[in-house]
Amino acid sequence: MEYEDHSVTGRGFTKNVSISGVLIEQASSPAPIGANLRLRFSFFLGSFETQFRGKVVRDAEDGFAIQFASLEETEIEILRTALPPGPYA
Repeated sequence: MEYEDHSVTGRGFTKNVSISGVLIEQASSPAPIGANLRLRFSFFLGSFETQFRGKVVRDAEDGFAIQFASLEETEIEILRTALPPGPYA
């Protein structure tokens, strides 16, 4: 995953992706709580790149947690398709 805003650019690994957000581990650059980031990643090796926007809501041991911003229907469908079946809102 790649992430950026006006003051932070970095890469990390996604963990615990859900319909509401994602945890980024092994972040190359820290992002402060409250930062609004643009996220770019692929769910599967060689698959198309997806882009989301989100806000950093908490720090983690070697990364941070992001809550997705308002998702459009196409973004929700991408998440529902890529994630295991579950009770998504």
